[in-house]
Amino acid sequence: MQRTYWMDAVSLWELLPGLTAGGICLVAVLACLSLATLTMIAGRQIAMVRTSTGQTTKAERAVSLFRRGQIQRARTQLRDDRSGAGQALALILTKHDEGDFSRPQIEEAIVGFVTDRHHSHATGLPFLDFAVRAAPVLGLAGPFIGMWDVLRWLLAAEGAASASILLGSLWFALFTLSVGAIVSLGALKALNAFEERLESERRAIERTTADLLSLLEEQQALETKSGLEAEAAQSLAQTPPSHLATRQAQPQQRRVERKTPRPDTRTAKALEQRRHALAA
Repeated sequence: MQRTYWMDAVSLWELLPGLTAGGICLVAVLACLSLATLTMIAGRQIAMVRTSTGQTTKAERAVSLFRRGQIQRARTQLRDDRSGAGQALALILTKHDEGDFSRPQIEEAIVGFVTDRHHSHATGLPFLDFAVRAAPVLGLAGPFIGMWDVLRWLLAAEGAASASILLGSLWFALFTLSVGAIVSLGALKALNAFEERLESERRAIERTTADLLSLLEEQQALETKSGLEAEAAQSLAQTPPSHLATRQAQPQQRRVERKTPRPDTRTAKALEQRRHALAA
C-alpha cells in the first residue's frame, strides 16, 4: 500500500510536466504576480511608516499649542513631524514668516503639496488594483488547463483513465484557485488600507490647516487693531493742547448753533401786511 502511494506520488509529479504545456506558464505567472504583489505591499508599507502617513497626533497637538499662545513649542512640535498634516502646517508658518500671508496663495500651495504627496504614495496602488482583478482570473484558468490536459491524456491512452492523472489535474486546479484567491484578497486588503490611510491624511490636512489659518487671521487682525490704536494714541499725544481745545470747542459751538431758533419769515410777512392794511 505504501509502495502504491509513492508510485502514485511519482506519477503525480511526472504528470506536472505534461500539465505544463500550459500549466507551468500559469504557475510561473502566478508566482511572479504573488512575489510582485508582496514586494509592492511591503514597499508601500515601509514608505508610509517612514513618512508617518495618516498620523495626526503631532499636528493636532501643534495647533492646540498655537491656540494657547505657545507658538515656539508648536514650531518645535512641527519641526520633528514627518506627517502630511505636520508638513502642511510648517509650510503655512514658513509663508507667514516670509510675509506672504495671502490665504488663496497659501491654499493653492497646500493643494499642490497634497497632490505631490498623494502621487508619491500612490505609486504602487494601480498595480495592487491590477493584482486584485488579475489574480482570480489566473486562478480560474487552472481548472480549464487541468481539464484540457486530462482530456488530452485520456485521448492519448484511448480511454484508459489513471487515478494519478485525475488527482494531478484536481490538485493543479485547487492550487491555482487557492493562489489566485489568496493573492487577490491580500492585494485588496492592502489596497483598501493604503487608500484609507491616504484619505485620512487628506482630511487631517484640511482640518488642521483650516484651524491654523483661522488662528493666524485672528492674530493678524488683533495685531492690526493694536497697531491702529497705538498709532491713534501716538498722534493724540503729539497734538498740541491748543488744537485739542479747538477740537473740543467746535462740537460745543455746533450744538449751540443748532439750539438757536431760526426766525419765522412767514409770520413776519403776515404781520407787515396786516400793519399796512390798518394804516390804510
